[in-house]
Amino acid sequence: MDTTVRLWDTTTGQPIGEPLTGHTGHVLRMAFSPDGRFLATSSRDWTVRLWESATGRRVGEPLTGNTNTVWEVEFSPDGSQLAAADEDGSVLLWDRATGRLVGHPLMGPADSRVAVARSSGSPLVAVEFGEGGVVRLRDVATGQQFGRLLKTHTGHAVYIALSPRIRRRM
Repeated sequence: MDTTVRLWDTTTGQPIGEPLTGHTGHVLRMAFSPDGRFLATSSRDWTVRLWESATGRRVGEPLTGNTNTVWEVEFSPDGSQLAAADEDGSVLLWDRATGRLVGHPLMGPADSRVAVARSSGSPLVAVEFGEGGVVRLRDVATGQQFGRLLKTHTGHAVYIALSPRIRRRM
């Protein structure tokens, strides 16, 4: 909540380096690139920031374009792209190396919450949580829906994880 990011060594329980600073709002989510070289953070300041994992050095300028709090951030399975879902139900996709937006924003249905997830070998997936616990899966790059509509038994969904086998079903 203090706008910083801290990395910890789980073996020793000690912090690694100094806190990462740069966000002006609460940091909400973090994601490591598949190769572990980069860390992406999302924030209430409507931005995504990219860091070198080993040094904590900021990489490029903040990624902007989201129109509200950025709740979710995730790398593509090959680490070349980065997706961010915001409170307005949109998902933006960036090229990690250039920091440029890729394609057009993916917009979720009205009154839905959108998250992003990845599975090894599959594209980035937008997960739309609609009213009554209905869940839709969409390819972030193409916007194409795939699979069947899912309905949670509780009437709402909060988080999702994808099986590595999802690539066989797409």
